[in-house]
Amino acid sequence: LLEMASARQDFEALADHAALIKAKRAKGDGDALAARAIAGMTAEADGGKASAMSDLAKIYDQGLIVPRDAEAATMWRRRAADAGHYGATVDLAREALDASPPDFETAFAIYRRLAEAGSADAALKIAEMRFEHDAEVVTAKEAGLWLDRAVAVEHVKALLFKAQNTDDGKLAAALLAKAEAGWDGSANQALALADAFDTPGWVGFRPDKALAWYARAAADGGMRAFSKLGAHKLAMATTPEQVEAALADVQRAADLG
Repeated sequence: LLEMASARQDFEALADHAALIKAKRAKGDGDALAARAIAGMTAEADGGKASAMSDLAKIYDQGLIVPRDAEAATMWRRRAADAGHYGATVDLAREALDASPPDFETAFAIYRRLAEAGSADAALKIAEMRFEHDAEVVTAKEAGLWLDRAVAVEHVKALLFKAQNTDDGKLAAALLAKAEAGWDGSANQALALADAFDTPGWVGFRPDKALAWYARAAADGGMRAFSKLGAHKLAMATTPEQVEAALADVQRAADLG
């Protein structure tokens, strides 16, 4: 399929194909494919295509088909963000948070702009900056308001975050129920739900539900989901067959990295 896409000058497919070859999971000239992918994406990016700018940022950040180049990655990411690419804009905020020391002011400015435009994800990030990272650039009141805005649109991770940060057992239960009902079928949200139910010491701790949500997440093939699923199964195993099944999930996680 990648060869067919490559033949149609799908530059993202060219890059993926080159990465497989360089990882020795496919045959071909990885350097030639990588060069074609970079040249094609650069031409599209110079023509104003924001997604090509973002793709180049990821390529230089990952270093899978070309040597890793943090400066080039940041340059393309900024260009993509300036061109209105949502993912690149979020990546810039994440980059600011990951800096040493964290650049909370830059991250807050980006997330606030996105939240004001209606992003519940960004609204939750503002709350996390204050309540998890003690970012003084965000007041507790403002963080609470943004969190409530994300909760109001039943953003699953915001519901979970508020549930885990309240001492009101009934409220936590109601928020958890809404979060479960709002699951969009993605492994990402299933993992968030599993982690919430897998948190000892609070009202929502339910190992049985955690196991069920890790199983749903693992259905999408995620490494961490298989690891958690295997650990839970192993803790509950009472027969050799159950131990074997648990270790198979752990092995799947290891195979995935």
